[in-house]
Amino acid sequence: MLETVDLAFLFKTGFPFDHRWAVLMQFHPPDDWPDHGNQGFGGITVHGPNVTIDDPRDSTGTFFLFSTPIVVEQPFRWRLVTKWATDTNGYIKLWDRQANKQLVNWTGITIPQGMAYKYKKQGIYRSGGSTKPAQMVQMRIDVNPGDLTLSSWIDLDAAKKLQATLKQQLSDATATNDQLGTVLAG
Repeated sequence: MLETVDLAFLFKTGFPFDHRWAVLMQFHPPDDWPDHGNQGFGGITVHGPNVTIDDPRDSTGTFFLFSTPIVVEQPFRWRLVTKWATDTNGYIKLWDRQANKQLVNWTGITIPQGMAYKYKKQGIYRSGGSTKPAQMVQMRIDVNPGDLTLSSWIDLDAAKKLQATLKQQLSDATATNDQLGTVLAG
């Protein structure tokens, strides 16, 4: 199964970095899954001051396909594409939509043999260390079937600027048309 997730989130000022881990978006095995060692691709997590993309080969939560520092009040806008597969045809791709840059391009087993599905757990939860409040703002999550890596995403700021420009051009064209009509009628 192919799946594309577009998401945007930011960490608020004061977000604590003294927890062992925090989960932002988890691809969770069925609750009755007996093998707690091999769970496949786990999702997007936080370890210390970094946002991390879990490595499906690691059952300990200590190795990552990608890690980047958290900058508070600065949004992350990512596209995550996963091909769920019990063989080496699976893959995980991650793009930074703001920079239009690929961050992860990994191939391999993303779901263990015998596991029929994974379900999504959304929102932040964490373990160990901090008792301070943690504010993280989930600004967008959009889940679609298929691999949308070649499709574009909408940059809302650019779309609003384009809309304003088009409205101004239409207004200018209408004014010019009205002036031309006055000249022709006169």
